[in-house]
Amino acid sequence: MNTKYLPSLVILISILLTGCSAITTPRQIAAYPLNPPGVPSIVTLAYTVYLEIVVADTNTAAEQAIQIAYSFGGYLSDSQSWDREDGKYIILVLAVPSNNYSNMRRTLLSLGTLINEQTSDILINPDIEYGSIPFSTITLQLRPMRLIHPSYHSSGWNLPFTYGQVIGGLVCLVSLLVIGMIGILGLWALFQRMHR
Repeated sequence: MNTKYLPSLVILISILLTGCSAITTPRQIAAYPLNPPGVPSIVTLAYTVYLEIVVADTNTAAEQAIQIAYSFGGYLSDSQSWDREDGKYIILVLAVPSNNYSNMRRTLLSLGTLINEQTSDILINPDIEYGSIPFSTITLQLRPMRLIHPSYHSSGWNLPFTYGQVIGGLVCLVSLLVIGMIGILGLWALFQRMHR
C-alpha cells in the first residue's frame, strides 16, 4: 500500500466525521419576551368587511340580514337604497361583536350568491380602544338577481338563472356536443380501419 496518501486520507476522514457529528440537544439562540414593553397582553382582531351578494328579493334579504345581526348581538349602523332599471339595490352597514364576526358572515352568505368580498382587519386592545367588547363592521350590498325576462319576476316567478348562467350553460352544452361528435367520428374511423 502506498503510504504517501495516508496522512491526507486520515485528515480528510477526520474532517468528514467532525462535520457529520450532531449536537445532541438544540440550543436556544435568543428568546422573544412574553410581554414586551408597550404591547398589551390581551389583543383581538376587529374586521372591516364588504360583501356583495346577489339575492332574489333585496327587501326580504335586507330584513333577514338585520335580524341576523340582532341574533349575533349586532345592530344596523347605516343603510342606503336606490332603484335602478334591474331592481332595488340596498347597502346595510352592520356592526357585530368581533367574536361573532365569522358566524354572522357565514350566515349572511346564505342569503344569496356572493359576487365580491373584501376584508381587512386590525389588531386592537379592547380595553383601551373600544371598551370591553370590540365590534367588527360588515358592509353588505344586496343586488337584485337579473332575470331572463322581467315579466316573470312581476308575475311571481322567481327563475334562478341570470343571463351569464344561461350563456355559460349553452357554451358548456355546445362544447360537450362537439367533443362527443369528435369522439364518435374517431370511433367510427377506428371501426372502419379494423374491418378493412
